[in-house]
Amino acid sequence: MASRHTFSNDVSVKAALYARVSTDDGRQTVANQVRQLRELAVAREFEIFREYTDEETGASPSRTATACGS
Repeated sequence: MASRHTFSNDVSVKAALYARVSTDDGRQTVANQVRQLRELAVAREFEIFREYTDEETGASPSRTATACGS
């Protein structure tokens, strides 16, 4: 969601949110990231259709991604 697009009022922009924390030092949490992403989506009038969270490093072969409903 780096750029803002302008669409006519009858077109809904859908967004999927992805939050990932790969460290366990306590500086970031998935919950904080999801909250911030939701706020940004609302401010830009995006319709959130799916949320994904990932709380392990990408280097872990056994990691699982979690899809959350909005």
